[in-house]
Amino acid sequence: MKLAALDLGSNSFHLLVANVDSRRELRRLGSDKDVLRLGRIVQEHGVLTGEAFDAALKSVRRLSDRASELGAEHLCAVGTSALRDARNGSTFLTACQERLGVEVELLSGETEGALVFAGARSAFATDASRTLVADLGGGSLELACGERSSCEVARSLPLGFLRLAGAFPVGAPGGAARLARYVEAECQKVRFQIGRFDTLVLAGGTARAVGKLFVGHDVIPPDVWLTLCTTLSMMTPEELKAIGVARDRVDTLSAGAAVLAGLLAAFGNRDVRLSPHGLREGVLLREIDRRAPVTYDADLATA
Repeated sequence: MKLAALDLGSNSFHLLVANVDSRRELRRLGSDKDVLRLGRIVQEHGVLTGEAFDAALKSVRRLSDRASELGAEHLCAVGTSALRDARNGSTFLTACQERLGVEVELLSGETEGALVFAGARSAFATDASRTLVADLGGGSLELACGERSSCEVARSLPLGFLRLAGAFPVGAPGGAARLARYVEAECQKVRFQIGRFDTLVLAGGTARAVGKLFVGHDVIPPDVWLTLCTTLSMMTPEELKAIGVARDRVDTLSAGAAVLAGLLAAFGNRDVRLSPHGLREGVLLREIDRRAPVTYDADLATA
């Protein structure tokens, strides 16, 4: 079945269209995105401004039309941190329904984490190790832990790179180090709740942007990840662009790398892997399970 997942995130609105079968196997058909940086706007104003509201609606219209062009039979749209935080977030969801015919599910942080876990772990289906999945977005950091496809605990922390960039300007002397230390301390507060794990799996666009610098590697030592993230956190947009970072990432990757450095300092004393899958894949897997139920633990993902 051809399904589409539309992730209305704090940094970007991102579409994935894939063919999904009853065995929960995904074959990617196409993707698209608009970088809107709503998290930064909501942090500053507390709401989606009129301009941001209109731009976000325009993006939902364009991406839903694109899903149809790619042959999607059903669109699953979800909203995350920025829409949870915005005082007019529910008004935006209503506008999507009434003006565009697109129903958007506003995910709780915990449900988002569980869906990220399902999506990220689907890339390593044969790995039975106990895994902590960390998905860094613009507004929040989702942490979810469990074995195989069973997510046992999920936490959402307000540690998104757009959210923290204002309070910890990485361009200021020592700013990146202060941001990393803050994230490390906040992650340590939930360390007991997360419990034991064998592998740390990183998901999300920021982690994948960093991972592109490790071409040809699968499992990367945690100290290598930490060193690279620390270095990237202190680089200017011009320097990031010079080493091949995508244009839509150069303005935010240093802050994102600082958050990842703090995360790795707190949790990175295990094997570190990078997943090509994440929230959107988790949304599609949940949808196919709803249509053709299989036996697996998904309490959090269906909460």
